[in-house]
Amino acid sequence: MDKAHVRSVYRRLWRAGHIAIHNRSPFKRHIRSILRDAFRNETQLPSAQEIDNTEQFLLTAGRRKGVEARVVRNLCHVHYVRSSARYVFRMNDH
Repeated sequence: MDKAHVRSVYRRLWRAGHIAIHNRSPFKRHIRSILRDAFRNETQLPSAQEIDNTEQFLLTAGRRKGVEARVVRNLCHVHYVRSSARYVFRMNDH
């Protein structure tokens, strides 16, 4: 797998994610973290069709305040709750 292609896919999805959340600051970190985890843990990229569908979904979420926008917002919220819960559990371990 070509590293330049992987970087290109990552950046395309990141830009589309920023459009989907309208560049809101707290959500930017969640989108970045979700993408980083996905690209670090996966051994191969999804198919080109899946990447295009995901990008189009995120762009649609940025254009309209419909189901797509709510799905992206809820994904960011779930990621926030899970990451803050991990932080709380780590603080209680000490």
